[in-house]
Amino acid sequence: MFSNNSVAITARSTHNSVTTALSVSINEGSLRTSAKSMRLTLSGACWDEERVKQIGVMRIQMDNLAVRLAVHYGSNAEFLQMFDHAILCLEASKAGDMVTRIKEDCAFHLELSVISKNQYLIDFQRRNYLRIEFLQSWRGGYLDIY
Repeated sequence: MFSNNSVAITARSTHNSVTTALSVSINEGSLRTSAKSMRLTLSGACWDEERVKQIGVMRIQMDNLAVRLAVHYGSNAEFLQMFDHAILCLEASKAGDMVTRIKEDCAFHLELSVISKNQYLIDFQRRNYLRIEFLQSWRGGYLDIY
């Protein structure tokens, strides 16, 4: 169900990443739940353009840090694995497969943090990319900040 200010989601999946993304979103106040049902509501006010911009700025800055560390600590094999995500993302985009494109886009960027070998950055990016993946799914496209 879509309306001007909200998106309703019926939570029936038990997949770990979905459950984790929903939990993070509920804890941040991006999702509201009803005690009487498994219905979740995303309020448009929670994702105003300023918040989207702030998330995008954090993404850019953390990716810059991840790139610098990955260049220092990464191997050719790790970068090739990351490149596989880029190829899958491009193929999904050409095929119009939005779900796979979003998933592979986030996986590509998260892989930078994994290559950086900085656990604090990995943990932060994992949480941030759950937000970004959810936001991209909600908005239906890339996270544009300008």
